[in-house]
Amino acid sequence: MHSKNEIVFYSSKAVKDFLLKFGKGPDTKDYEFFAALLLKNFCEKQWDKNCEIGFELKPKILNKIPKSASISLEQIADIFRKGIDEASLTDCIIATEQLADGGKREGMRFQLKRFGIGRQKKDTNELIEFINSLNNVKSEECLFVTLDKGVEVELPRVRESILSNNKFPFSRLMFGWMENGKICIGEIYTQNGMEEYNLDNLVD
Repeated sequence: MHSKNEIVFYSSKAVKDFLLKFGKGPDTKDYEFFAALLLKNFCEKQWDKNCEIGFELKPKILNKIPKSASISLEQIADIFRKGIDEASLTDCIIATEQLADGGKREGMRFQLKRFGIGRQKKDTNELIEFINSLNNVKSEECLFVTLDKGVEVELPRVRESILSNNKFPFSRLMFGWMENGKICIGEIYTQNGMEEYNLDNLVD
């Protein structure tokens, strides 16, 4: 079930500028903003449409956002730090800039997780257990898992586990990781494939 929070969309430039000036680095909870930028690039390539990044904001923060005037980077930083609803199942939404028929955006909801940091075991079995421990309520979110440095797993085995699990609650399962100086994004459910991106294309 989704909250009744309002979704507010931002350009990738706004997110990049926030990370460059106020970001605490990808090894902190700010990894979610890096993941959102990566997913925005992925979706644009898949859909061949310009996209924006959306977040569900708490009602109390919405009242502070100017309705007509543009807002400063400092105000955006305040929104990102205090206004995003951390209790929502949706961590970010990637949607088309242009409205579709009916006046709505086309897009996808993502739940963002990371695997590896603070764990002694970082193998395939541990990853499968981690995924199975997550939300067991059927949801429309795509689960995107960032694999931390030092994680070595067999994604084909993870895919076999997911395909054999009729109760897997998410609509899709995707991973992001670093390899040979590039950022990789791979999907193993429902489709199977991988894309590579240069780090400089995310945050200059």
